[in-house]
Amino acid sequence: MNRERLKTLILSILVVMSILLTQQLWFPSPIKILESKARGGKLHNLTVAENRKDIISPSSIIVSFGAGDRRKNHYTVLSSSLDFVWDQSKNILKDYFLGDPEVTPVTYEKYVQSNILKSVELEFSDNIPTILVSSIFDSLENKVVRNIKEIKKILIPAFNRGVIYIVENNDSIFEVKLLEHAENSTLVSFIDELETVEYIKYHPIFSLFNELESNYTPMPITYAVATTQTFVESEIDIENDAMLIERSKNFFNENFDFVKTIKETSGAVVYIYGYGEKRVRINEKGALEYNGEIGNISSSNVLDSLDAAVDFISKNGGFPEGAYLKDIQHILKDQNSGYRFSFGYRIGGFPVEFNSNKMEHPIEIEVYGNKVKSYRILVRKVMNMQGISPEQSILYFSNIIEKNIEHLKLKYFNKEDQLSQEVDDEDEILEILKSVEEVRMVYFDTVEEGKGQLLRPSWKIKIKGDIYYFDSYTGDLINSVMLN
Repeated sequence: MNRERLKTLILSILVVMSILLTQQLWFPSPIKILESKARGGKLHNLTVAENRKDIISPSSIIVSFGAGDRRKNHYTVLSSSLDFVWDQSKNILKDYFLGDPEVTPVTYEKYVQSNILKSVELEFSDNIPTILVSSIFDSLENKVVRNIKEIKKILIPAFNRGVIYIVENNDSIFEVKLLEHAENSTLVSFIDELETVEYIKYHPIFSLFNELESNYTPMPITYAVATTQTFVESEIDIENDAMLIERSKNFFNENFDFVKTIKETSGAVVYIYGYGEKRVRINEKGALEYNGEIGNISSSNVLDSLDAAVDFISKNGGFPEGAYLKDIQHILKDQNSGYRFSFGYRIGGFPVEFNSNKMEHPIEIEVYGNKVKSYRILVRKVMNMQGISPEQSILYFSNIIEKNIEHLKLKYFNKEDQLSQEVDDEDEILEILKSVEEVRMVYFDTVEEGKGQLLRPSWKIKIKGDIYYFDSYTGDLINSVMLN
């Protein structure tokens, strides 16, 4: 090769390199773009998974102080330290979901024997599949999932000897046992420290009434802890047009300029795209409802559907602090099969509940495949109000029952086709107490005001499936939900 040809070749190489470098400077490599998108998708999926793990948590945690005697033992239902106890519990539970445990059906009596020792009982909400709890530990296939369909409760003895107990929704009980396990003394220390401070003391109903041997429901006896009343307002302010647009526009992937706005005489604001393919309505109390057309699509994988729900909610306002998965229902509508997920949340450690004809839970979402058909949310936030005493003493559970006994008798005995006048008062009270299934402290939100409503702690009492809410300061019946 002569000298001139060599110079030409070198010059050509330099020109090509210059073009390539310039192109790389101004136009990113397609490979880099794909890598970036893959990383972004992975990061997004990680966020959805982490959000899902956060909202799969117990609805209630009961601590047993472990007297070892059924009639002397007492409990408390946590309204604080919930996150701490749940985190410590997960450290213990992961070995059972990731290991090779023995899963054996056991009797209710054996469960009770462990429950009266120092222990933590994790209560989950309705219809929670085991695979969702297992997904917290990134495991979808294990012995616990294969043997137990749903999780209603998990009992962790504090002096853990490689054994936990899981209760299904149908009240079947399983002992889950590991031959090799790590000791964990954190729960023991927590229970011992908790016993030295003020807390709500619960006793099993049977320990107070000899006639109720079959009912182990914890009932509050003393309430040394002052409870807090608080003013709240809806997270969405119906009078703030900028907030309404900001909360609504993400539901419409299309240009928001093509979304029609309608203001109803009730004060509600409605946003509609096209001929109703997507619709968002925010009522005068700040409750938001979304509906969208999804075509023909069905879902059979509850985990994928929950991820779709979590993703949708996260992109459209997010979850409130203290949110937890409250209920799962399989639904069939217009030949589409899907899931309805309901979520609750807490203020100051107490669940916020309400009763509405439109929606039962603060957050409800219907998912078919990975498409959201409907979404409803009504969440409140605490206001900083002056001039009100935030803490007051409350009435004991027994005072609530005595004040409302006539109402309870009417409801209970009418449904049982019994004539209350044929039974004396003491026997009637005992008959009602036999059917008490749950006693909890909650905030009951009547949703009377969008802004500046006072929430006061309320006793939630479940009797034979029916739920009653009583004002904890006055003992007055606030609301009742007849389920049977």
